[in-house]
Amino acid sequence: MSTISKTRAITKKALVAAAKRGTKKAAAVGMNIDGYNIVAKNGWIVKLYQSGRVERLSKIARYHVSVLFD
Repeated sequence: MSTISKTRAITKKALVAAAKRGTKKAAAVGMNIDGYNIVAKNGWIVKLYQSGRVERLSKIARYHVSVLFD
């Protein structure tokens, strides 16, 4: 693996780790302010309450895209 490839891999790892930390922190703040978070879970958009209750809001549509090559 070249030095550039290693640097890109390290940079990507750092970016992914920072994004995960930021998302978790934002979810915790949102839960404390609103008492719930809205997330995608098992093919549904759901509302997760502080009590642990889960309310299904909408099923996520699945789209199949076919790509044609000339």
